[in-house]
Amino acid sequence: MYSYKAFFEEGVLITRFYNEYIEEEGDKSLLAICRSMTIDQRLSIKTVIWDLKDVTAMSVVNTDIARVTHFERELLKMFKPHRESAAQHVKRIQIFHIPPSDKAVANIFRERLERVAHDSRKTPRIESDEPRGLPELLESLNLLKLLPLLDGEWQK
Repeated sequence: MYSYKAFFEEGVLITRFYNEYIEEEGDKSLLAICRSMTIDQRLSIKTVIWDLKDVTAMSVVNTDIARVTHFERELLKMFKPHRESAAQHVKRIQIFHIPPSDKAVANIFRERLERVAHDSRKTPRIESDEPRGLPELLESLNLLKLLPLLDGEWQK
């Protein structure tokens, strides 16, 4: 399950995942969220943050390159007639994540990323000093001004 907040002026999309992360939920959520946006809103996004801290279960189901290729095709279709520039835009998007708190689930998340990684696939960076929460990540990105805006309703 997920909820999200978009900050178009800052070019930031934050998605919080919680409970069980089912199959390719990250990609499915991104497609659903993008469908709800205008083309200008889609093009405004420069940073995507996945907060997986509250994910309690995950598997490696649907972590093959064919599924990823399908996702990428579906995403680019949403940018018509700007498809050429959209491909360049998508390549420039920075993707960050807050790993699941549960170490076993975090390891599965890392394995998922490794399985779908290829040259054109942009996946969240894996670092030994991953941020442990959204405030820490927002601070590192110089986006602390968004912190108070995270209170209240998230879209589902």
